[in-house]
Amino acid sequence: FKAPSPTNPQGLTPEHLFGAAWAACFNGAVKYIANESGHADEGITVTAHVQLHPEGPEPFSVELLVSIPDLDDQKAELVVAKAHAMCAYSKATKGNVNVKITLD
Repeated sequence: FKAPSPTNPQGLTPEHLFGAAWAACFNGAVKYIANESGHADEGITVTAHVQLHPEGPEPFSVELLVSIPDLDDQKAELVVAKAHAMCAYSKATKGNVNVKITLD
């Protein structure tokens, strides 16, 4: 929780909560797909960065940073693509939110 401060007068915002929820959902999907693919899910993390665009055609954009230890990039990209196809937040925002998924 980020309390309001002089440098962050809003404190915790709805966008923070949305990003946290999407990251948690996506993390669960990545772990599920990794397990289904025979890869251990230990150490997998997903972090969301949300950027507001109040004047743009889309209300905000999200970057999901995904870390899958000990999995080569090609296999990790496959896992991430399958997770994106099954994640409820990814489905709910499709066409409404600009999302970028980055392997970290």
